[in-house]
Amino acid sequence: MAQKPSPIKLEILDTKGQVVRTYPPKPQAQEGGGEEEFFRRAPQKLPAEAGLNRFLWDLRYEGATRVPHSPLWGGSTDGPIALPGKYQVRLTVEGKSYTAPLEIQPDPRLKVTQQDLEKQFDLAMKIRDRVTEAHDTVNQIRDIRSQINALNKRLEGQPQAKAVADAGKALDKKMTEVEEVLIQTKARANEDVLNYPIRLNNYLVALGGVVESADSAPTQASYDVFNMLSKQLDEQMAKWKQILAADVPAYNNVVKNQQVPAIILAKPAGGGAATK
Repeated sequence: MAQKPSPIKLEILDTKGQVVRTYPPKPQAQEGGGEEEFFRRAPQKLPAEAGLNRFLWDLRYEGATRVPHSPLWGGSTDGPIALPGKYQVRLTVEGKSYTAPLEIQPDPRLKVTQQDLEKQFDLAMKIRDRVTEAHDTVNQIRDIRSQINALNKRLEGQPQAKAVADAGKALDKKMTEVEEVLIQTKARANEDVLNYPIRLNNYLVALGGVVESADSAPTQASYDVFNMLSKQLDEQMAKWKQILAADVPAYNNVVKNQQVPAIILAKPAGGGAATK
């Protein structure tokens, strides 16, 4: 019987020793369609069998957080392409790490300076981080909403149900106002974005697509659009912080004051009285 390969980890490190990419990647929710899915390659398997193995790094940094079942057009959540320079690759297997140098050579066909590539990389990283901020917030909102809905379902038929449900509706209303600015909540499949306008997250990834569309420094227009979108995102982040600071604790206080029991007995499946 063949021995099962030991779990391994492969990391790419920059000159400062900071990890810029890890394989196998952390589990990520798929957007569920859209232009990005058509062009994204399937994740490459990290081989773990004994012997000679080959693995290709796509030269990209870690990508932005994704939102499940939310298509994107005109850009992607992929991380920026690494700059020419020196890196390291670190392989960890059975508790031991092995490090080797790695160098990315500039494409000799390109007539572009390292400084211009650095400007492009820096803006692409800022866009990635802002997309992550927006998507993390959307995922947080949806997680809180699912908890509210689950509690409402548990309390069906209980005396605490109305007070808790009303508090949940008030919180959900405020969360939805932020969510609908950050992402197109009606888009679920490829062509939905043709029917419903894209929102802030998609504007950001589309800008990222423009910035990385050529090997050159970003245009002034790209910087201007990024600053405009960042300002809009800052406004929503401020609202979200206020919701987390005030509205979420207020909802929790309602639940606490209603003394919701930890265990609620389900109704009998038959729905009738038990026979003697």
